[in-house]
Amino acid sequence: VRRFGALRADLPPGLHLRWPWPVETVARVRPAEVRTVEVGFRTVGEPGAGGANTWASAHGDGVAPISDEAVMVTGDGDLVTLLATVRYRAAEPRRFLLAAADPDAVVRSCAESVLRELVASHRFLELLTIRRAELEAMALRRLERRLADAAPGGMGVALDGLTLRDLHPPPEVVKSYHDVAKAIQ
Repeated sequence: VRRFGALRADLPPGLHLRWPWPVETVARVRPAEVRTVEVGFRTVGEPGAGGANTWASAHGDGVAPISDEAVMVTGDGDLVTLLATVRYRAAEPRRFLLAAADPDAVVRSCAESVLRELVASHRFLELLTIRRAELEAMALRRLERRLADAAPGGMGVALDGLTLRDLHPPPEVVKSYHDVAKAIQ
């Protein structure tokens, strides 16, 4: 509860009588709610309706790619399109509300920067094959540290997980990658 902008109290669940808007405002936070932030894309339809993407599938079923976030440079200079989701909860509601005006944007920005750092330190073929699970685990650990340092006292969030939804070459060059793979075989 804020009275004239100053923090007054934390209310437990239930019915409470408060002064009307110009005097008091109440911000409601559900700490048990799992929030999802998408990096590199935004869901356009129902979540989960598109199914799993493969290299041969039409990329973009149910998602709108954000190329500024999605396209990253690997350690060996190749381009990769990376789509990820971060799941988190508001573990400390007061910090969560006061640390940033838009916590989702801060989490998205931190996740994108962590993923860019990690992608830039690995080779393209490693990311596609043996390093993918390791990349997820390292990104989650670094993101926890980055969010703890994002605001004085932390952001008040608890990360539930980071998932690489899709990791592939940019759609414009997928056919070339298939051709090279066929030639190698």
